[in-house]
Amino acid sequence: MSEIFQCRRGSVVVLKGCDGTPVKLIVDGFEPQAAIIEAPQLMQAVDVQFQTALKEAVYAYVFGDKMGRLTLSGVAFANRCSDDSASGLKDLFDYYKDYRASKRKDVITVTFGPEAMSGFLIGLQMSPREISNVTMNFEMGVSVLPKKGGNGS
Repeated sequence: MSEIFQCRRGSVVVLKGCDGTPVKLIVDGFEPQAAIIEAPQLMQAVDVQFQTALKEAVYAYVFGDKMGRLTLSGVAFANRCSDDSASGLKDLFDYYKDYRASKRKDVITVTFGPEAMSGFLIGLQMSPREISNVTMNFEMGVSVLPKKGGNGS
């Protein structure tokens, strides 16, 4: 478990030159100074209807792909060690305010490893993580457009 300095509760420091992420995650316009995405989750599904018939026959009617759901979960810090004005909470509120689907006509692009997805930011949820360390959990929801074509392209 990481150690949080007791003298600067709720603060985080950014170490230069530490690109330790095994999978690169890029979200259009999201560059927080005191928030970390810990667990991206992607759910995609096919729009299909099944119908059973006599003699144990099953018919499948496939209508294409449903919109997917991308959830970006992480932790937001109250501030950074080097800059008390940088707040992960404010970064998240500002990003949601500016990029949510009700305020923006264009999709956002999320690049998850080698795969780029387009969608709409539809929600932000925050809850306390560690009160003593002034950190919050967050989840941002993105409705992802299905890819064109049946082969994922």
